[in-house]
Amino acid sequence: MKKINHFVFFGTLILPMFFVTIDANAQLNIPQGSQKASVSQTVGISKIYINYSRPSVNNREIWGKLVPYGMNNLGFGTATESPWRAGANENTFIKFADDVKIEGQPL
Repeated sequence: MKKINHFVFFGTLILPMFFVTIDANAQLNIPQGSQKASVSQTVGISKIYINYSRPSVNNREIWGKLVPYGMNNLGFGTATESPWRAGANENTFIKFADDVKIEGQPL
């Protein structure tokens, strides 16, 4: 019976398959369950950009059932009450083309 050198076997057969797998997975762009969206609006002379993702409804009643109204204990850290978070799977972000003040305070 012939003895197999495991190091040579791993280096010539298994290792190249590992790198092919990594390369193939890096190129796949699989759609997420939640839809991504963006919107921009000009207010006065400044432009506002918002990028967000939203949950798929999938024939579910969302507002008031799956997502309760008002402040609720959503299980985040030590908070006992939290508002529903904007976005699904990713953070929502907002960008202003110019400096913005809300109630006299810079944002």
